[in-house]
Amino acid sequence: MKKIALSCILAIGLHGCAAVIIGAAATASAIVYDHRSLKTIYQDQKVAHQAYQQLDKNPQLKGCMFSVSSINRSVLLLGQVKTSEQRLLAEKITRQVPLVKRIYNQIEIVKKISVWESTKDSFITTKVKTEMLGQKGLRSAQIKVVTADSNVYLMGLVNAQQASLAAQTVKKVSGVHKVVKLFEIGK
Repeated sequence: MKKIALSCILAIGLHGCAAVIIGAAATASAIVYDHRSLKTIYQDQKVAHQAYQQLDKNPQLKGCMFSVSSINRSVLLLGQVKTSEQRLLAEKITRQVPLVKRIYNQIEIVKKISVWESTKDSFITTKVKTEMLGQKGLRSAQIKVVTADSNVYLMGLVNAQQASLAAQTVKKVSGVHKVVKLFEIGK
């Protein structure tokens, strides 16, 4: 009930622009279908934000690219670094953030990622989310989708059937090289 009330408050405060209202409705829908408590959702946002800030301000990681996502305090680290030492340092820094329970370190050691590759990953994420939204029986609002180097990472608290359906749906999307399931399986 708290989730619905919060969603309504957000939607009421955002008037005058159809795009904003539609965005608020989508957010409200995601909150309603999210199995996490509001406290956990807030903690996940805080964990991801703090981890990113710590990585971004570390002088040994200047010039590296990172993406940090957190679901139920399980953190997915994506990005590109130049050395294995930087990869390990990023994980160590993230592990020091309060409330982090688990880390999936998927940071790659590469020379440099191009703007084209980054744009392509964003496009793949959009295609994946669209396919998932259209998949009958799939509660896609419960699933976080992150793409790096054409590899799609799926996170969320779902049951085994939803995890399987999501992975099967994503595998069919053109441009996806690999699907990595990082789900926390519940009832």
